[in-house]
Amino acid sequence: MAGRKEHGRSGEDNVGPVAGTVYLVGAGPGDPGLLTLRGREILRACDAVVYDRLAATVLPPDLAPEVELHYCGKRAGSHPMPQAEINDLLVRLAREGKSVCRLKGGDPFVFGRGGEEAAVLREAGIPFEVVPGVTAGIAAATYAGIPVTQRGEAVRVCLVTGHEDPTKPDGQVDWKSLGADPHGSVVAYMPVSNLPAIVAEMVAGGLDPQTPAAVIERGTLPGQRTVTAPLGELPDRVEQAGIQPPALFVVGKTVAWRERLAWRDEPPLSGKRVIVTRPADQARRLVAGVRGLGIEPLICSAIRTRPAAESELAPLVADLDRYDWVFFTSENGVRYFFSLLARLDRDVRALGGATG
Repeated sequence: MAGRKEHGRSGEDNVGPVAGTVYLVGAGPGDPGLLTLRGREILRACDAVVYDRLAATVLPPDLAPEVELHYCGKRAGSHPMPQAEINDLLVRLAREGKSVCRLKGGDPFVFGRGGEEAAVLREAGIPFEVVPGVTAGIAAATYAGIPVTQRGEAVRVCLVTGHEDPTKPDGQVDWKSLGADPHGSVVAYMPVSNLPAIVAEMVAGGLDPQTPAAVIERGTLPGQRTVTAPLGELPDRVEQAGIQPPALFVVGKTVAWRERLAWRDEPPLSGKRVIVTRPADQARRLVAGVRGLGIEPLICSAIRTRPAAESELAPLVADLDRYDWVFFTSENGVRYFFSLLARLDRDVRALGGATG
C-alpha cells in the first residue's frame, strides 16, 4: 500500500492521506466518538499508524489488515520507545513513501509533544499536517458534569501539567500563584503521584482548602470514575478510592456544579472487559453496544470471512429457478449472496421461484 494517494474529501479543503506525509492526529480523550471527522478520514486511509497507549481505544476494529501498526505507548515509569526513536520512526516511514498517521491521545499540541515531532519532521524535510483533537482537560471534566468556565464563577481556565514535582526549586509550574486566583479553574494532567504536594502548594498560595475539587480517572472511557471533595481532603479521598493514571485534577468553584449537571452516571457494568471475537468488519455495532454499558471491549477477531470465488457461485445463481429451497446459514452468507446478485445485474426477484 506504500505510495497510495487518496483524494476523497471530508471538507472543502481536506484531501485524504498523501504518500510520504506524516499526519499528527489528535485521537481525543479516549471515547472513539470524539475522534474528529478529519482524524477518522486519515486513520482509515493511511499506510501506517504510530499510536500511543491513550490513543489505542480509537483504532477502528475494521482497520485494513495491510495497515502497519507501530505501538509506542508510554506510562509512568515505562517508556519502551524513547521519543528520539519515535521521531526516527516517523521520518523513516515517510521516506519509505508511506502516509503515516501519528495518533496521539487528546490534542497533539496540548501536552502531546506534537510540537517536538513537527519540528523534527520540518527539519528532515518531511511534509506534515496537524489534526487537532479534543483535549482530555476539557472533555473529561465535561463527562463528569463539570463546566470548566461558568459566568460569574470562573472566567479563566488553566491547563497545566501535574506530572512535574511541585516541590522542585526549579519547577516551571507556580502552584502558589495558581492557588491565588479565585476566579479561574485549574485542570492538571497526570497529577496522581504529586497530588498531596500540589494541594499543599495551592493552599499555601491562598486557595481556600474548602474549594470544590475533583480527580477524574479514565475520563470519557467506560471505566470513568470521579472523586470529589473539598480541596484539602481530596488527596486522602483519592488514595482511599485507589485512583490510578490516567487521571485529571480539577479545582475551582465550578466543580460544585457536578451535583446538578452530572449526566453520565457510572454504567452498571463499568470497569468490566469483554473480548469481541467477531470479524473485524462486523464488530463495530457490538463494540458500540458494550461501551454503552460501561464495558471496555478488547477486539480480538477470531474469525475472518470472505466470499467464495465468483466463478463458482455465478452458475448457481444463474440457475436459481431450479431450486425449491434456498438456505442461508449466516448473515455473511446473505450479504455476500446479494452482493453477487448486484454484480450480475439481478435482484431479490431471482428468488421468486423458491419456497423459502
